[in-house]
Formats: sequence, C-alpha cells, structure tokens
Amino acid sequence: MIAEGVNRNELRRRLENFIQNVFSLMVVPVVYYMRECARKWGDNSIGLMALMLNRALNIVPIIAYYRGEPLSSPVSTTRGFESSVRLLFEFCSEEVKSGLLNQTVCISYAGDEDAIKMMPGYDEFANVASQHGVQLLVSAMAVSGGGVNIGPGALNIALATQSERLLHRH
Repeated sequence: MIAEGVNRNELRRRLENFIQNVFSLMVVPVVYYMRECARKWGDNSIGLMALMLNRALNIVPIIAYYRGEPLSSPVSTTRGFESSVRLLFEFCSEEVKSGLLNQTVCISYAGDEDAIKMMPGYDEFANVASQHGVQLLVSAMAVSGGGVNIGPGALNIALATQSERLLHRH
C-alpha cells in the first residue's frame, strides 16, 4: 500500500479494518491443554463435564477466535480429529471462494509442519486457494506460544474475511 502511495491515515484505516476481520479457526484434538491454559488466565468457560464428555465420545471441536476473542461456542463439533480437520478445510475453502481481505492464509500446526499436507481436505483446500490466487503460509507452531497453550496436534488456520458466515455457524 505504501508503494501505491496510500497516505498514512488511509493506511491506518485499512490496517484496522483488516485486523478487525481476522478469524483464527483451530482444531484442538486434546481440549484439556486449552482448558488448563484458559484457567490460568481466569477463564473457566470449558467445564470439566464438557471436557470429559468430549473425551469419552471423541468429539473434536473447531474453535474460532474473532477480534482476539473466542466465539461463545465451537463453530462445529464432530467425532474424530480427521473429520474436524476436513471440515475446517471445507469452511476455509468457502471463505476463499467468497473472497478474502488479504490473499494470504496462515496455517500452523503443533507438530511437524510436513504433516499438514497429509491431512484430510488439505489438497482440496490448496487447490481452491491456488485457483483464487491465495498464498498459503504453512508453519509449525512455536512450542513457547500456541503449541504449548492448545496442545500437541492442534491445527490453526487464520484468514481475513468480511463474511459473517463463520460467526453464525455455531
């Protein structure tokens, strides 16, 4: 934008709009890690009974953060990590097709980043992204950051969209 000659006030306005429309969606295979981290910060929204039920039924939620805050309930819950991952990539494909505010999607994984490309739904998502000129930035989560807070095996996708579909999925 600077190269385009956008003045500082307009640049600030555009960046603020971008920041306010970033969604972070994650599949958390072991909700316990996230619960314990949240409790350290005084957030008791993940109850012990819900945690035990999720574990017993192998329910793996897709959790969304919008404007830095978690949505009040999961975007979706399905049985099994692979099903949730596939659904996450499908949700993100819909958003890419609808148009993003930035042609970049960040994918991070609390594990070996090479495993991302082997996950169910990744190939289809990568094809949709390529067809729409969207760059995928794939990386491992920092152990000292997201990986330690949401646990091993967690997958996160961040994208900027003005679509409100993700807000109404839960």
